[in-house]
Amino acid sequence: MKRFYFICIIAIFFTLLNGCSNIVPVKEYVETENGKVSGQFIDSSGVTVFRGIPFAAPPTGELRWKAPQPVEEWEGVKECTEFSASPIQGTPVPFMMWTQEFIAPKEPLSEDCLYLNVWTGAEKSGEKRPVLVYIYGGGFSSGSGAVPIYDGEEMAKKGLVFLTINYRVGTLGFLAHPELTAESGYNASGNYGLLDQVEALRWVNKNIDAFGGDPGNVTIAGQSAGAFSVNYLVASPLTNGLIHRAIAESGGAILPSNNLARGNGLQQAEEAGVKWAESIGAGSIAELRTKPADEILASRGPGSPIVDGYVIPEPMIDIFSKGKQNDIPLILGWNEDEGFGGPPQPANVFREQVKQRFGEKADEFLELFPLSTDEEAIKIQNALGVYKLSGFNRMNG
Repeated sequence: MKRFYFICIIAIFFTLLNGCSNIVPVKEYVETENGKVSGQFIDSSGVTVFRGIPFAAPPTGELRWKAPQPVEEWEGVKECTEFSASPIQGTPVPFMMWTQEFIAPKEPLSEDCLYLNVWTGAEKSGEKRPVLVYIYGGGFSSGSGAVPIYDGEEMAKKGLVFLTINYRVGTLGFLAHPELTAESGYNASGNYGLLDQVEALRWVNKNIDAFGGDPGNVTIAGQSAGAFSVNYLVASPLTNGLIHRAIAESGGAILPSNNLARGNGLQQAEEAGVKWAESIGAGSIAELRTKPADEILASRGPGSPIVDGYVIPEPMIDIFSKGKQNDIPLILGWNEDEGFGGPPQPANVFREQVKQRFGEKADEFLELFPLSTDEEAIKIQNALGVYKLSGFNRMNG
């Protein structure tokens, strides 16, 4: 009888051991839908960072100017300890108010750029930690998930699962053309950079539980073009169920002064795309896909989001005024001292700008923010970023 009990205990032990065999500490490796990935465990903080996880196939060759395609599965454990290449862009250098820590690494730059990065303090899957996905700025012509100031270790120490993502920028990210529309399968073109963002969010939805995150508690946030992206993603039907909160820092895509608030439709963008292609000696998309990426970059072709009828189905102001956006909380505000639109104006000039810009609401604004002296006016403009609005149409993010 004792021997029977002993055998039963041994059997139960091995059953439990076998049942726990699929539970692997996050700091060793994580099982994604495409394969296993390993990261770098930081002893001092207890955070594990995974750099350069692919979330879509490289958008090169025949996949240039196509919606992101699925990643091929891999065998074994993929080591994800180095950032991927940043998207093709001009040489990243500090400009305006953006100092070095806001700038993408100078190299590598590549079309093969659709990767993301994850910081997590979770010890195992299924911990249901809140998730924050940060989207970089850069006027839709520059930026990277590897920008130093976006390092997510501190956020992860506070209990978040923090991600940065890459998306295509410039002409490689936003070209519209009738041929691209015809081949797309959804009767639109352009906005490939936004589709990359959507695909990254789909990856989060499918995989973040394995990193200890909660796919039902995903916040997106971004600054400048990243904030515009947040607005677009909140407006897009493609993100329904993928995002649950949003924070837009210095990007007013829903403001009337922004081009996409009112229009910039597909037909206009297609015409611009055809004209640009002809200007660089390409009579078809097939020819354009053979052009070196550096030549595409140097040509300064079309390169910003449009109302395409698919990702952004209507002008932004119509989507939000009709309540058609995703029904989630949105924080919309401005970062201090950004400098869009030129230097702050003296009190008398700024007072007239306020009257022109806010109309019947101008008196209410001036009551809240009195402009008695030039110093006061400059301080208010720096704090509120109001003078930045004049730059939206020129920079679009």
